[in-house]
Amino acid sequence: MQQNQKGFAHIFIVLIVAVVGVTVFAGYRIYNKNTSTTESPSSSFSAEESTTDEHEEMNDEETAMATEDESSAPDINQTSPSTPTTESTNSAPIQNTNTNTNTNTNTGSGPTESISQPPPSSGSTPTSTVNKKSFTIDSFSFGYSLSSINVSPGDEVTLKLTNSGGKHDWVVNEISGARTSIISGGQTDTITFIVPQSAAGKTYKFYCSVGNHRAQGMEGNLVISS
Repeated sequence: MQQNQKGFAHIFIVLIVAVVGVTVFAGYRIYNKNTSTTESPSSSFSAEESTTDEHEEMNDEETAMATEDESSAPDINQTSPSTPTTESTNSAPIQNTNTNTNTNTNTGSGPTESISQPPPSSGSTPTSTVNKKSFTIDSFSFGYSLSSINVSPGDEVTLKLTNSGGKHDWVVNEISGARTSIISGGQTDTITFIVPQSAAGKTYKFYCSVGNHRAQGMEGNLVISS
């Protein structure tokens, strides 16, 4: 019985020692944890302080640099005495916006001129479409050597009047230019006139306009074909 009691006593002591050891170990762990937790805010605070100090130092340096730049920069409000303050608004060159429409397309240096040139000659003289007729009439007292003259519309008529005696002329009232001068014996006068197209198919009287020579029978017929 006594031996059993001693064995139980030993076991009880061992348990007590184990519990105490566990308790001490647990307390030590809790203490270390609390200590590290308590110290961490201070270390964080110290880190924050160091970071804040660094930022403040950088801000101080930037402020000093900005102050130096401002002091060294020229004052833009001060006007240099050698530089005029008023700028001319007419300094820019005026550009010509007009387009020259007379562009010279010639590759040479001179301007191009448009010259109308006659058509090249075929080597032969073109024939005239005007029909020319010539007549010689002698005047005397009281008549003409020709009592009738035949022409066509558009004819160019050349008439030569001679005078054998007295004073006479040759006149056609209806045709412009068909009138000679009054000539004396031995004189001549030559005229040229165009028979108008409107006279086609008509017969006009030619006569002497001196005194009563026409009444004396000094006249004839200018016959115009149709």
